[in-house]
Amino acid sequence: MGTKTLFVSEPLASETVQNKFSAQVVFKHPASKIIAINFREGDTMPPHTAPSDVWVTVLEGNMKITVEQTDHLLQKGDYLSFLPNQLHALRALSDAQILVFKMN
Repeated sequence: MGTKTLFVSEPLASETVQNKFSAQVVFKHPASKIIAINFREGDTMPPHTAPSDVWVTVLEGNMKITVEQTDHLLQKGDYLSFLPNQLHALRALSDAQILVFKMN
C-alpha cells in the first residue's frame, strides 16, 4: 500500500527523522492545527501528551492508539478523541494514514 500526501506544507522534521513516520501540518491557525501522518506497518509514536484536545481519524490502514493505558484498535473511518494532557501512544498495525486535529 502506497502512502499519499494530502497537502504539502510544513514538515515536522524532528518527528519524521526520529520515529520513521512522515508528518505534515496541513492546516495551522492560532486555535487549531491539523496534521497528516503516514505510518509504515510497525511504526510507533512513543507515549506523550498534548496541551490541547486531540481528535484522531484513520484515513487508511489499522492503528492501535493507547490512551492512559487503554488500547483502542482503529481501522479506516474510525476516530478517537482525548483530553489535554492525557498520555497517549500510537502503533501502526499496517501501513496507515491518519489526521490529527489539535484544538486549543
